[in-house]
Amino acid sequence: VPEGARRINDIALSGNGEPTSAAEFAQVIQLVANLKRELQLPSDIKLVLITNGSLMHRDYVQQGLRLMAHHNGEVWFKLDRASEEGMLRTNDTRISMAKVGENLSTSIALCPTWLQTCWFALDGEPPSKQDENDYLEFLSSLLREGNKLQGVLLYGLARLSLQAEAPRLSSLSAEQMESFATRIRALGVTVKVSI
Repeated sequence: VPEGARRINDIALSGNGEPTSAAEFAQVIQLVANLKRELQLPSDIKLVLITNGSLMHRDYVQQGLRLMAHHNGEVWFKLDRASEEGMLRTNDTRISMAKVGENLSTSIALCPTWLQTCWFALDGEPPSKQDENDYLEFLSSLLREGNKLQGVLLYGLARLSLQAEAPRLSSLSAEQMESFATRIRALGVTVKVSI
């Protein structure tokens, strides 16, 4: 990359698997913070954790989130649907919405947190109004409980999925994405849309 065009947007912890499942998670956060300082990287470079949030109850995860908060970190907490049926259909997971809410509240309390939501069509059908309503009710409940979410990162299908269901998935139009984003914003929540 030419010298004048070099930049680091952020340092992201993600992967094919849950990054917080590593028992060394807190040490990794400290290592990244130390390297940022040693390499004299600008302090405004974000440290981003992309997570499904399932392990927020673990002490070492909470310790790592506290460290992240002190080093310009933020959590991107994945939530594609906000009902148990929707999560099973979309993410093939059987976690209760109560547990998701508890894990999200923990994340918000420890480090600035965004909801990261992929919105797409399945078998040519966009998410239903019920899917939208479930999501909005979940957000409303978080807000009523005093949780200060940074906002929602609403995005479409950016690349081809490697899952067996990939042929059944398709992108939504910009109008469909913006329509849902408008409903979220009506709750007073910041939304960033990426198509």
